[in-house]
Amino acid sequence: MAENPLHRYANDFVAFAGDMVVQLGGRFGRFADHWDAEQQTLVGKLAPSVHAVLRGDIPPTSRFYVSATKGYGKDQIATLLLLFVLLFARRPTRAQLIANKLSQANEPLDILRGILWADGPINRLAAQVVELQSYRVVSHRGTTRPESVIEVLASDRQAHGSRPDILVCNEVSHIEDEFHFRTADDNLAKCPHGLGLYLSNAGYIGTWQHGWHERVLADPLFDCTIIKHPAPWIDPKVLASKAKTDIPARHRMYYYGEWVSPLGDCLPRQQIEDAVAWGHADVVPRHPYICVAAADLSTTVNRSGFVILGVAPDHPIALVEARSWKPKEYIDHREFVKTLREEIGELCRQHGVRILAFDQHQSALLVDVCAALGIPTFPYYAGAKDFDEVKNNATMRAEVLFRSFSEGWVRLYRQEQLLLDLKATSIVTKAGGSKLEFAGDSEGGHGDLADSFATALLLAWNEQRAQRFNVLHYGSIDGPREECLLA
Repeated sequence: MAENPLHRYANDFVAFAGDMVVQLGGRFGRFADHWDAEQQTLVGKLAPSVHAVLRGDIPPTSRFYVSATKGYGKDQIATLLLLFVLLFARRPTRAQLIANKLSQANEPLDILRGILWADGPINRLAAQVVELQSYRVVSHRGTTRPESVIEVLASDRQAHGSRPDILVCNEVSHIEDEFHFRTADDNLAKCPHGLGLYLSNAGYIGTWQHGWHERVLADPLFDCTIIKHPAPWIDPKVLASKAKTDIPARHRMYYYGEWVSPLGDCLPRQQIEDAVAWGHADVVPRHPYICVAAADLSTTVNRSGFVILGVAPDHPIALVEARSWKPKEYIDHREFVKTLREEIGELCRQHGVRILAFDQHQSALLVDVCAALGIPTFPYYAGAKDFDEVKNNATMRAEVLFRSFSEGWVRLYRQEQLLLDLKATSIVTKAGGSKLEFAGDSEGGHGDLADSFATALLLAWNEQRAQRFNVLHYGSIDGPREECLLA
């Protein structure tokens, strides 16, 4: 019987990885034809340890840490390592792949599916002996080799496996459940011959992941590969465009490997000043704009804010009106509520406001005002306690506000309180998305005008794109969406 051509790679992980047809930088081809020097070096460093584990020996280096920028290909290398284990283990070998969520754990498995599908000599042979199942991958079907397995463990599945021969921790910086991570790490520690590969992007200073990152860099047990430059196959034009549109902390974190402060970035102050086009509200042109508005109200202590923006096709979004009120200026609470109702109503009538957005917790007052004027409303869930409940709206609001200034979408008149509020606003990026943080002041303000402005801007952007595409949609700022949530 002829020898299986795969077997000539059994003792050469570098040759196996290099000859495998993979997708890298948008192209399929031999990995060795596309990898850069750092990837080739990493594969070479992994090889002796992988070979030792598959023989049942203690690896010369038992822990590897790879902190790399977005798109670098660390998942690709981890996938090739796992596939090598499945194909060439000389004994039953268990590999575990853990991540924060099943979708992140499945990323290497999606890469594996692409490898098994690709039209390459080794790929076709590997596809004959590897089977992808739910939450696991097995190999050596119909062969005399012992069966090996990859188990997929994600914290959102409440899954914890037993001791592994090889552990791959994917996206360490995004693993929220430290107990899940520590449990997997402890299980590996029970195996003298075990091999650990820890993959991560940069993350946030002050988190447990950052503390772990700092300790690992000083730990002689670990071989560390730290990549702090954009992946070479990312088009420089795309990267330059991303630099203009990404929230700065996020861009530095993902594309330059910088651990960033969770306190976020302030909005670009000079760009806010550059957006000032008129001296006061009276000179803002009314034609050809239609108006949308948003309010951030408090009837007890904090200042209330109300903003109207003008929208027209092929014109920057224009600040039409920004007004604030301080409850403590009114002795009678009922008088203050009456003033808010009357003045907001008058501003809506004066400018023909088409839709008004507000925090759901302020609905009693504003729903009444809008009902009297026949104005559609959009209750915005900014006050939810759980960030995950509002991350889609919150992330969109933060991104639209940042891009409106960085790309020159908006024109303002000089409303000093709004300018102060905007310059004191920060964008905080978390694993689930981004949100705005508003600074307080000594007069009961808490970024109320900036808060109203950001919500009105989201509606204005939505309306402007609706005019352009002749649909009313509410979705990603990168393009039109089919759903119609504001209709």
